[in-house]
Amino acid sequence: MRVRLGCRTWLVALLAIVLTSLTALPAAAKYAGTNGQIAFTHYDDTGSHVFIANPDGGNPTQLPAEDADGAVWSPNGSQILLTICCPGAPPRPAIINADGTGFHLLSVPGLPADVAVACRAWSPDASQLLCQFMADTDHSRDGIYTIAASDGALLKRLTVNPYPPTGNFGGGDIPGDYSPDGSQFVFMRAKPGAGPVPDRNQRGALFVENVDGTGLHQITPYGLANSHDNATESWSPNGNEILFAGVHGPFAGAGLYVVHTDGTGLRAIPLQIGSRSFAFTPRWSPDGSKIIFSLFTTKGPGTGDEGIATANADGSGLSQVTSGGGYDFADWGTHPPIG
Repeated sequence: MRVRLGCRTWLVALLAIVLTSLTALPAAAKYAGTNGQIAFTHYDDTGSHVFIANPDGGNPTQLPAEDADGAVWSPNGSQILLTICCPGAPPRPAIINADGTGFHLLSVPGLPADVAVACRAWSPDASQLLCQFMADTDHSRDGIYTIAASDGALLKRLTVNPYPPTGNFGGGDIPGDYSPDGSQFVFMRAKPGAGPVPDRNQRGALFVENVDGTGLHQITPYGLANSHDNATESWSPNGNEILFAGVHGPFAGAGLYVVHTDGTGLRAIPLQIGSRSFAFTPRWSPDGSKIIFSLFTTKGPGTGDEGIATANADGSGLSQVTSGGGYDFADWGTHPPIG
């Protein structure tokens, strides 16, 4: 499956993933607030690098966190959640202050050495993180868990993956976001596909569940939501809708969708991105008036340009923030812009 659990290289080795493009974790739960800076990851030949910038891409600042995936603002805009690839070890979550200080890696006590951990969202009170666990061999451990944001202590297992990877291909439960009141969360459940490349053929559906592990219910059919490209879902600040990306095929444009939390009201967001482009890893702005997402424009088989874009919540006002390839994992926080 295309979902990156922190480090591209480590997951390629772990899951034998075949990547078809450079693409995008985690949507972050936020209090409704003023739109501030954005955070994103940029990949180049030297690795992955985390930046914060103004919403138009101005005044970018690189944070001292290398080999990192994901960039998820804390609810109050003071910290950023990352997933770090440690040399010779699976990915682990880390937190850094917005000013670049206070970097610390979270270590889940008692975690087997072969389990990768990627955390994708803060609880609204910033005390907990919503995480995906994926083991190298014993997939009975796979699922969604919560850990303490302070020290990584394991708090609760929320899901048991009913579709373990087929020979380490495809399948899994991928955390998305908390509801604004912290009572529920949304996640992607992927079914492995058939054939010689089951990760390519997997299909995903969105589910909502209470944070105590009860009340599981499916809100989209399998095959509509994009379960690749680091599938993410973002809960609107007003609590009414969930934002997600649709599936895409070679040179087939795919856009973004919203659905009510009970599965009704499904509708596409009419982005003007063209038939040779697709949008993925979307998130709401803190005030809910805009969205931010990764945008990939194909140039031909195996080639294209990837960047960060923003738009109004209704799809109008598309604006390219970054371009040139290798930009991913954008999130919009409340930390005040510079200048």
